[in-house]
Amino acid sequence: MFIATLAQNSNSDATQQHQSVAHAQQIEKSTDEFIISDDDDASSVRAGLNAELGTVPKHVATQIIETQDHVEEYFADVPVMADIAYCESRFRQYDASGNLFRGWVDSADVGVMQVNERYHLEDSKKLGYDIHTVEGNLGYSRHLYETQGVQPWKSSAKCWNVKNTFALK
Repeated sequence: MFIATLAQNSNSDATQQHQSVAHAQQIEKSTDEFIISDDDDASSVRAGLNAELGTVPKHVATQIIETQDHVEEYFADVPVMADIAYCESRFRQYDASGNLFRGWVDSADVGVMQVNERYHLEDSKKLGYDIHTVEGNLGYSRHLYETQGVQPWKSSAKCWNVKNTFALK
């Protein structure tokens, strides 16, 4: 079984929290499942991760880790965007069946950055972004960030804005 231990301390910010998914792993290979377990001192932001992901196929866990690494590299200059990706989708562009990952509250929210199709699909296409792909989702999200800041993701601010460092309109 793959076991990823999410090592945190109670003072971790969202960046440190999501980096631990891929980078603080204890791995044992024996089956095709991936179990994510919280340490005793995991923060409340991480507390629901097991309930959300539970045991997932190895290919899904690998995809999540690869997407996280890509997001963190893509937004290295704007780390809050990686924090937002963690909070919005837990770094998922696709679900376990390979379908586009959609929001639980609003199924029009898609992909790793949960870009809303109702509000952004037409504009994203005009700008040449396919928000149904990782690259397009990230590219259009960078466009949103550069034009609107973190405003499009204010509904998840309780997760990623742990130090209230951004004024939200």
